[in-house]
Amino acid sequence: MNTRKIICTALTCVLLFSCGTTAFAIDDDDHAELFRPIIVQDGMELSVTDCIAAAFKNSPKIRRQKYNLDIAKSNLGIARSQYFPVIGAGVGYLHQNNSNSRYYDLKYRELPNVGVTVNQLVYNFGKSTAQIKMEEFYKIGAEYEFMDSLCQTLFEVKLRYYELLQQKALFQVALNDVEINKKFVQLAAGKEKEDIETANLNLRKAEINLIAAQNGGAQAKINLDNAMYLSSQPAYTIKSTPTFAYDNDYTYGPAQNPKNFEPQKFNFPIDEAVEIAYKNSPDLQVLV
Repeated sequence: MNTRKIICTALTCVLLFSCGTTAFAIDDDDHAELFRPIIVQDGMELSVTDCIAAAFKNSPKIRRQKYNLDIAKSNLGIARSQYFPVIGAGVGYLHQNNSNSRYYDLKYRELPNVGVTVNQLVYNFGKSTAQIKMEEFYKIGAEYEFMDSLCQTLFEVKLRYYELLQQKALFQVALNDVEINKKFVQLAAGKEKEDIETANLNLRKAEINLIAAQNGGAQAKINLDNAMYLSSQPAYTIKSTPTFAYDNDYTYGPAQNPKNFEPQKFNFPIDEAVEIAYKNSPDLQVLV
């Protein structure tokens, strides 16, 4: 009997320790800037990291996937709890009388009754193991879906951020074009009628392009607001990045000293880019 107990105990320990899996978690030390709470307000100058942090804080998609991940972890814990013994206890009171008494009830036995039961469910270990493996599978899928929601939000914010930088640059170019054509109109004064009309026509085109650039910038900001899940439209500005550092280097007027363009160097071989994408893509891992 003792040998049987030792075997059952050892089997339980092996099963409990063999049910673990590699977790797909976020390294908070390396990505702390992305998960700090931030509130976008008027007058702020935001970096791309600030925008991503705001999106992570506000995104309902990320909250939903985090909720699903918490449920998956809870279900896994419930499934693992089947390995632990079920202990039951009951307390009763036994009272017996002498039914042959003529005058009064003569009590001849009053004893307390206490019972303790232990249910190990050894026969259910195979079923419990299968259920735990399935819940572990669901947890892994929930972890990848949570990571996928983070990646989708991050890439969407970066796309909208650079679109807004692009529209800012196009607006500055269109503004310079208007100034140049105003100068042409001044130079055409006193010239031939055709020259004056051509100069005015080019000025009107430049002004139309400026309006289009203004509208494009306003739409790009709305898209970035939506990517950060902002309920309002605060009047903030965004910073340039090392890969998009246009600062009106070729403005019309005083001579400028534009910076030399330095292409971004990748920290991985270009021919391995597709393989790296296959390896790191959470949505592909979910399908797998």
